[in-house]
Amino acid sequence: MRRSATLPKLTPQERKPVDTCARYLLNNAKYLKYDDYLGDF
Repeated sequence: MRRSATLPKLTPQERKPVDTCARYLLNNAKYLKYDDYLGDF
């Protein structure tokens, strides 16, 4: 995700939401087990 923001040379302002999202996903990875959740249905 971060690489895809770096390659097109986004401005810091354009890149901020990408970095925020990537940080959220990395910090909460242990809680984001969608495959386990979906397997229950």
